[in-house]
Amino acid sequence: AYTPWWRRFCPRGFNAVCTLQTTRWSHNHPTWTFWSVPFFGKWLRRSYKDETIPPRADMEEIPQNHVRVTDLSTDEDLINLAIWEDGGTKQWCKFDLPDPTEFEAVLSAEGKVCLKDCHDMPEDERFYPEGIPKVFFTACHAVEPEVSERFIDRLKKASHAGRLPPPIHFKGHFYESIEELRKHHPQLKCII
Repeated sequence: AYTPWWRRFCPRGFNAVCTLQTTRWSHNHPTWTFWSVPFFGKWLRRSYKDETIPPRADMEEIPQNHVRVTDLSTDEDLINLAIWEDGGTKQWCKFDLPDPTEFEAVLSAEGKVCLKDCHDMPEDERFYPEGIPKVFFTACHAVEPEVSERFIDRLKKASHAGRLPPPIHFKGHFYESIEELRKHHPQLKCII
């Protein structure tokens, strides 16, 4: 997603390696603990006070590197700029799946093996060259109540029957924990 402030983190252009971008673009479904209150407080203050952020020491002194916080068009823009600006590197594995139909993978699994709809989240060359694990905790875009209800009913029946696999999926297999996943894929950077 190109935004006017993108060049602040990608000084060589949109198609080049964004050397100052510290995580993959995050969709704004944030979760946090009390440890992040100072971070969110700082960025909320910057928004309320209509602050302009000057270039950091590792940035060129050009107009595009001066960012007025209230000019950011979405909360998603703000959270990404804030994370990169502060050098954040932690990022969740994809736990808020794009659509309830993603749960077909869980419902059709046999043990820890995925049999249907087993794709991972798309890779990116820099942060996740092999793809991104899915964690079957929640789904967004649940805009058709009947579809959601059908999946919830099926998940409930499978759970009662003891047929649900563990919640973490990557490369056609389900894993119980991040530790188990990392034994098989130690290069993954996301957290759960």
